[in-house]
Amino acid sequence: MKELHKQVHSWRIKIFCITWLAYFGFYLTRKAFSAAKNNLDVDVDETTLGMIDSAYLIAYALGQFVLGATADKKGPRFVLLAGMLGSIICAALMGVFGMPLMFMVLMFIQGLCQSSGWAPLNKNVGNWFTRRERGRIMGFWCTNYAAGGAVASTLAAAGITWSGGDWRFAFFVPAACLLVVWFLVYKFQKNKPQDLGFPSMEEIKGEPVDEDDEEEKFSWQEIIKKPMVGLLGAAYFLLKPARYAILFWGPYYVAKKLQTGPVFSTVISNSFEIAGILGAILGGYISDKFFKAKRMPVCILCLAALTLVLFSFDRLVTHTNKQVSSDEIQSIHREVRALSRRSAEWVPARENLQQLVQSGEPTAERLALVLRSISEIGAASTKETIQIEGLKVRLSKILRSTRLNNAESADSYKVRLQPLLEEVRVFEESNAVRLQLESLARLKKFESSQAIKKIFLLIQQTDMLHQEHIRVLTEMQQELLESMEDRGDNMSFFYLMKLEAAASHFSASEKEKIVAFLTKHKDFTSPQSKIVFDDLSQEIAELKPLQKEIDRFLLIRSHAPAESLNISHYVMIISLFLIGLFLYAPDSVISSMAAVDFGGHKGASSAAGFVNGCGSISSIFSGIGVGYIAQNYSWGVLFNIFGSMTLLATLILIPKWNAVPSEHQSNRKTKES
Repeated sequence: MKELHKQVHSWRIKIFCITWLAYFGFYLTRKAFSAAKNNLDVDVDETTLGMIDSAYLIAYALGQFVLGATADKKGPRFVLLAGMLGSIICAALMGVFGMPLMFMVLMFIQGLCQSSGWAPLNKNVGNWFTRRERGRIMGFWCTNYAAGGAVASTLAAAGITWSGGDWRFAFFVPAACLLVVWFLVYKFQKNKPQDLGFPSMEEIKGEPVDEDDEEEKFSWQEIIKKPMVGLLGAAYFLLKPARYAILFWGPYYVAKKLQTGPVFSTVISNSFEIAGILGAILGGYISDKFFKAKRMPVCILCLAALTLVLFSFDRLVTHTNKQVSSDEIQSIHREVRALSRRSAEWVPARENLQQLVQSGEPTAERLALVLRSISEIGAASTKETIQIEGLKVRLSKILRSTRLNNAESADSYKVRLQPLLEEVRVFEESNAVRLQLESLARLKKFESSQAIKKIFLLIQQTDMLHQEHIRVLTEMQQELLESMEDRGDNMSFFYLMKLEAAASHFSASEKEKIVAFLTKHKDFTSPQSKIVFDDLSQEIAELKPLQKEIDRFLLIRSHAPAESLNISHYVMIISLFLIGLFLYAPDSVISSMAAVDFGGHKGASSAAGFVNGCGSISSIFSGIGVGYIAQNYSWGVLFNIFGSMTLLATLILIPKWNAVPSEHQSNRKTKES
């Protein structure tokens, strides 16, 4: 008997580790698209991004119901390995294709593949651990999706950074990592103790066995008709959209609110998942230790706290951010006043800033006026160039914070394009410039490399555009470049594009050398690329002006202040941490421990699939609904909706404070009598 316990204990450790790693791995490919959103070189607005997320969530919801029941009939292993392999292939293909329609199709398939993870793995873990220990064990086990979410975002963002700003590596790197996990699961995963010749865990531990588990016949409909399974599904329907909204939109929301770069935005949003690790552990531990394996009390208490945090979250972040922007404007005003005493060129900027400070509320128009007046100042030295660029970067951050969605930003650029469009429309329909301008004006997102490339191609049409048109387009291009540089996006593509355009005017041998450089080097930020380009400039004298421009870009980039935390960042981190703490505890308890408890061994996967499927149905709102509300209303409205939903979930669970599975209820009554 001692040898049996030793062998079973060894296998339980293996199963815990491999199943934890398996669901952790699913998140690597699940969050790839979320991390890639800010860097996509594709014309998509927030609503379209939301529709792509919704395609994933629709498939994920459908898959939960179907694959949960399939895992009860066929066993978790078959469903798990097939789904994980499909997820790897989908992620790799998303890195290959760059079209919104293909994204939508592949995200739908990705959703089906991802749904093969949660329900089968919960059944797998439930087979190896009894109900009385499930709270503690599965509390730790449920840290997989919190940890997976945190690591996945960072890994995808790192892939973008390592590749020099290429969004495709947000898919390639996670897919490669998940392939390694797939091989480990294939080698070490086992469905249940009986597969290795051991008795069931209830027999080994001397705990009551669910009578339904002793029946050979399995009925999926019977499992989902259990009252508590249905109630858990309803509560999860109300809870899950908030988690998925932050998972899918967290880095994007942080970047919009705080004007941080892609890596910094991801790191700040990770406080949500880090807190989730702690929340999942505490939820399971407290339900076992203080409530004697009753799951509902901890859910009710955490949901009530979560409701309060959600209602106050966006208001608090917005208020703090406005105060930080106001303090920054005051600081810039003091610097410009000091500079205006030394040079009359700074006087217009000082006067515009004075009006901005006196107005109280910084508007986009006033900020743009200040930016233009600083841009017109001629730098007499390298130090002054860096000083001017630094002020422009700081003001650009505040300007973008007044435009919290792409539509407002795009509209401001379209207004400036309108006079150009009206003038060129006198040409024939086939006129290339008119068609290019109309294509630019149709963009829904201007702060992107796609918009800059379109503007660049227009500026090359010097024989068909007036100097005034070129001036307007050049100003727009420069503003967008500064915006992208400020956010930490890679701008080398712009100079590579210039080099490619210049090559068309050179001799065949010179063009061949430039093409060879472009094939091998994808950015100018690495020292090796810059050395090679400098050597090329020595051979081709016509590249000297571009070399000077790149030197200036790199000089300014090297002196740009590193992103640092301020009070608005701390408020965002603490708020997201509290949301993660109070959300992941009931989330893990409802969708995992309670679902397995009330589903029983035979129906554990079906119950977990049903509960998670109910949550996934409402999470479809986290796709298109979040994008639509953020673009047309505000993030504050969105978090108020989530707060109302968690409040309702709290109310429907309160009557079930003392609920436990029926076989344990009868066992307790027998002991009491």
